[in-house]
Amino acid sequence: KYHVLQPGNYCWNFELSLPGKLIETIEHCNRSYVRYSLKATLKRPTFSQNIHTKRKIQINRCLMSNYFNSLQSVVLINSWRNKVEYEFSIGTGYFCLENLL
Repeated sequence: KYHVLQPGNYCWNFELSLPGKLIETIEHCNRSYVRYSLKATLKRPTFSQNIHTKRKIQINRCLMSNYFNSLQSVVLINSWRNKVEYEFSIGTGYFCLENLL
């Protein structure tokens, strides 16, 4: 069954569940990136070309504001061949984009 669409803009709302372990969008790195996009296709009758469009999407994790308060700090203490002793302390093992480390 076919429908004729009059000229104009059309909007179809949809939902897409993404897996929780999906990697965030990563850009502006020298040699690698992770990017995502959605592609929509309007299928047309046999002798007409289908219409495709693509939209870039950004995937960012949003943590609860009190999330970092529940994390433990990371401390590394060691010595190197009895010549140098070092200690690194990081407030948490996680960071957000644009945070200073």
